[in-house]
Amino acid sequence: MRGPSVAALAGARVDPGILWAVLAGEIPLPEIPEFPDALDAWRRTYPLDAAARRMVEAAAGDLSDPRVRAVFQVAPGVGALVTRESLAAVRVPVGIRWGGADTVNPYEADTRPYLEHIPTASGHSAGPDVRHDDFFAPEPADPTARVRVGGEAADFFVRHLGGPAA
Repeated sequence: MRGPSVAALAGARVDPGILWAVLAGEIPLPEIPEFPDALDAWRRTYPLDAAARRMVEAAAGDLSDPRVRAVFQVAPGVGALVTRESLAAVRVPVGIRWGGADTVNPYEADTRPYLEHIPTASGHSAGPDVRHDDFFAPEPADPTARVRVGGEAADFFVRHLGGPAA
């Protein structure tokens, strides 16, 4: 699952006003290399009408799942769209890794809100030169980042959920 989805399952909620402003084009959406026409595709499927407004309001609802006992985010996005109050209410352990050279989900806008407002969050950069696509690209600029962070994620879940020692 992507970072925003696991954050929602832990209790993070989007701010419907900010989300609507993004969808309406009032706030620019950063480029998403994995889905370059995401906003246009959304608009083709869902015109900006009353039904879309209800969908945005529903997306801001509580999507938490009590079965989720720990969350690990890699290059998390939409940090600027979630409410501080919902982040402050997250109670499960949250591990976070990001790339220091990530221009898709930059630290200040997308990662920092999770680290600063989730009381159970901890994390660190995967490296100053690690880019967003180093976590998933077939030929990453830093081929060690994905393996290293994958190992850290496994250790995080063993530590918080139990299981075989690493």
